[in-house]
Amino acid sequence: MEPTTSLNQADNHLLIIDDNEAIHTDFRKIFSADHDEHGLRLLEAELFGDSHTNFEVLSYELHCATQGKTGVERLQECMEQGICIGAAFVDMRMPPGWDGITTIEHLWKVDPELQVVICTAYSDHTWEEISERLGDTDQLFILKKPFDEVEVRQLAASLTRKRRQTSESLAKVQSLSTTVEQQYRKIQDAHQDAEDMIQALSSLLISLDDEERVVRMNPVAEHIFGIEEGFAKGKLFIELPIRWTQFDDLKIALEECVAAQVRNVDLTFTDAHGNTKILELSISPLRNDPNSKSRLIMGNDVTIQRTIQVQLEQARKMESVGQLAAGVAREINSPMQDINNNVRHVAKSFEQLMPAIEMLLQSIEARSNDAMWNSMSDEITQTITPAKLKSIVSQIPGVLDDTIEEIESISQIVAAMKEFSHPGGDENALVDVHHILQSTIAVSKNEWRFWADVETSFLATHSQVSGSASELIQAFLN
Repeated sequence: MEPTTSLNQADNHLLIIDDNEAIHTDFRKIFSADHDEHGLRLLEAELFGDSHTNFEVLSYELHCATQGKTGVERLQECMEQGICIGAAFVDMRMPPGWDGITTIEHLWKVDPELQVVICTAYSDHTWEEISERLGDTDQLFILKKPFDEVEVRQLAASLTRKRRQTSESLAKVQSLSTTVEQQYRKIQDAHQDAEDMIQALSSLLISLDDEERVVRMNPVAEHIFGIEEGFAKGKLFIELPIRWTQFDDLKIALEECVAAQVRNVDLTFTDAHGNTKILELSISPLRNDPNSKSRLIMGNDVTIQRTIQVQLEQARKMESVGQLAAGVAREINSPMQDINNNVRHVAKSFEQLMPAIEMLLQSIEARSNDAMWNSMSDEITQTITPAKLKSIVSQIPGVLDDTIEEIESISQIVAAMKEFSHPGGDENALVDVHHILQSTIAVSKNEWRFWADVETSFLATHSQVSGSASELIQAFLN
């Protein structure tokens, strides 16, 4: 049966400090007896066949010194060599050098975890005096001389085992401390990563506690609202100096955001410069508790996007209007041409009738001897007086000219609308800028006719520009 070894090579070393060499010899004998007993037990097991015999072999290596200072130096050498001293047996009196207490003080400076046994035959110091100098510690024991071998063995076994367990505990504590430190660093790194991510967010971020007070506000939120995080912290979010346009909608959104529900809402506010801004907000609960009011508010300033969206919508409407205008222009164009031709025909016909009408007026005014003609003249003058007839005749040419001018103006507008609604191209082409300006004036006449007179005088030149007539008209209108 092989013996078991309870002490490993890291703590089976003992330090003996005594000015009496005989004491060193006694210690060697005491611990060499362990080997003799070991041999007897092995022989017993072999002779009697006791296969269940299980015993511990206590084997120690002794390091001896005759003075306290030398013992401290020996301890230092062992530690430098990686040797762990399990326990030290120190004599109280060691003239002419340090006494036991002074030696122990220096030993603990070198190895604070060293287990120490004071070996003394005298009562030079009381326990209170020893405790006062060395402190209240469980690493110090007293062994009276002459000491019993069993006591020495027990102390050696107990103290070296205690040292081993203490070292193991310290190693575990150190390992645990290292693990804790590593985890703490990981948490710090994660926290820093989260902080960097928050700082790098292009969206505003505001966190609220259970009382809806501001806990965190990132730089984007500071910029959008013009409020520093230090000022906002600890204040109710709804009481921050933000001029909300729909304040009631904000309160409702905060109230309706309960556990596991996200509330999306668009809100507007007026910034410090008087500009109206639109925010697209997402309000989320931070806790899965219906009674908790802790919230995380994330959002973006979508003012530019919404403005562009409105402009695009307006552009789509204008495109629809242009398409409608093109259709209307086509429908109006033919009737207007017919009306223009008819009015011109009437004007030309009236111009041809004017001599006959003038002769009729002269005949009515000049009485003749013809009774029949005079009777007809009387009937005509009863229907309309000569003066009235002259007035009507004089006004009709002007009315016809005005009508023709208005018809031509309508035709110009119709033609301009057709050009405006025509899709453009990417290639360069020669266009008549004068014609474009005339079309623009015609299309925009409703905007200036009541407060301005427009006169144009163009030189007969052409310009090479990119785009269609409709694009140029739109550019001039803008």
